[in-house]
Amino acid sequence: MRAGASYNYLLVNGKRRLTEREMLRLQGFPDSFQLIGSYSAARKLVGNSVAVPCVVSVVNFMFDAVNKNKFKVSQKQEKFI
Repeated sequence: MRAGASYNYLLVNGKRRLTEREMLRLQGFPDSFQLIGSYSAARKLVGNSVAVPCVVSVVNFMFDAVNKNKFKVSQKQEKFI
């Protein structure tokens, strides 16, 4: 047991809670990203977020799809002209 208000102690089952930094890293946030607020607020914010690498992949895929479709449309328009 600890006397402070630290959340990094061992629980009865021998497992500890993740720190805010560990939760952010699992979601892909850089180490420079900072959360302001309590531990429970940080858990809610990180839990409701979307992993940054996933968003980057989806956006890149969408941009690639849009660029390919623009090229295809321009080729079709040239055939009709």
